[in-house]
Amino acid sequence: MPLWCEARRQVESELAGAIDTVLQAQTVRAIINRLVTDLVETTAARLEASGVDSVAAVRATEGRLVAFAPEVAAAKRELKRFLYQNLYYHPRVRAMSDHGAQILGELFALFRDDPARLPSHVRDRFGEDGEARAIADYAAGMTDRFAMIEHERLVGNHGRS
Repeated sequence: MPLWCEARRQVESELAGAIDTVLQAQTVRAIINRLVTDLVETTAARLEASGVDSVAAVRATEGRLVAFAPEVAAAKRELKRFLYQNLYYHPRVRAMSDHGAQILGELFALFRDDPARLPSHVRDRFGEDGEARAIADYAAGMTDRFAMIEHERLVGNHGRS
C-alpha cells in the first residue's frame, strides 16, 4: 500500500529505534495527517479556482469542490480496499464486533426493562427524546471498556457466550 509505505518510511526516519507499536500508531497518525492535509489543500485550491464567493454559489457549482487530489484519492481507495479485504472482515475482528454488538444489545434490553439502572441524566431525557433514543445514545457513548464493565456488573457471567 503506497500510502502506508510512504507514511511508514517517514515515521521510521523521524523515530529511528522506536518500538513497533509506536511506529504503527505513528504511521496511522501520519496517514490521517496526509489525508486531512491533502483534503484541505486540494479543496482550498478548488474553491479558489472555481471563484465561488457564497453558499449559493457553492450549491450552484457542478461537481465536487471538496475532494482529494487524484493521486491521493487513488491511494486512499487502494488502502480502503485492502483494509476491507484483510482487516475489517477478518474472522477475529468480526467475532469481536459480534461480541460487542451482543453486549450492547443486552445492555439496551436491561436498561429498557429496568430504567432505574440508568444514570438520572439519561432518564431525564426520556420525556424529550423518548426512552429508546435516550438509552441508545447512552449506550452508543460508552467506551468498549465501560460497556464491558457495565455488562459484567449487571449480568455477570450469565450473559457471556
